[in-house]
Amino acid sequence: MFDLLPRTTRPWRIAIHRRHRPGQTANHQEFRNCLRWEFGFSCAFCLLHESDLSEHGTEGWGLMWVEHAALRSQEPGLANHYENCFYSCRFCNQARGSGPLEDAQRRRRLLNPCEAAWGDYFEVIQDEVRLLREDRDGLYTTETYDLNDRRKVGMRRKRRTALSERLDVVNDTRPLHDRLLQRARDTGDPSFVDDAEIAYMLFLLACEDLIRFQPIPDDAIRSCTCKPAQQHHSLPEVLQEQILQVGKSGLSWNLS
Repeated sequence: MFDLLPRTTRPWRIAIHRRHRPGQTANHQEFRNCLRWEFGFSCAFCLLHESDLSEHGTEGWGLMWVEHAALRSQEPGLANHYENCFYSCRFCNQARGSGPLEDAQRRRRLLNPCEAAWGDYFEVIQDEVRLLREDRDGLYTTETYDLNDRRKVGMRRKRRTALSERLDVVNDTRPLHDRLLQRARDTGDPSFVDDAEIAYMLFLLACEDLIRFQPIPDDAIRSCTCKPAQQHHSLPEVLQEQILQVGKSGLSWNLS
């Protein structure tokens, strides 16, 4: 089977379980590989995947960040504590800026994706992350991270439509190709062969686009700073259960 991201990542049904235990470090950036696997190469807040931001990988481009729940400027002692760190896209990181963990009146607090199930607070409708019900912490989280920044909505829409359209092409072009070749045999008209070749090229282009949406990026490193070494270099359950599985034969074409 070949794994693809879901057309739309649904808010996690349970809180993210931290499987990695990297321990103390002098630099929170050393947590990066652990966090990539921990959160399924996705922003812990708006759910954008690395492939939504770049088809060529995000490492080295400043597109994904190590986000701190308690800000380094306010709680410097927690800066290098793993449990205080999350994986975040640059848009969520920049939207929050220096926004505090709690609002000025201490009436609202940012939701912690390792303590709160996103699916208990949010749903995705028309590519927007919307509150399921009136909730002050959920609203504060939505506002602070600007979960529906037009760019985020646009990237969610782009993935949903691209996957739907390319999968339709993959499913439709093979039988179309076979029908065109049969017409060529029945009629002796070589133009049907030319059309069949076009169908094959469309199939290849659709497959190339689909491969971009692999849930585990090509530049994923199956190692981290956990000591002793952990075997947690797999997708978190909450993303794995949403994965689209396409038979390998569905993305290959035997021309013999």
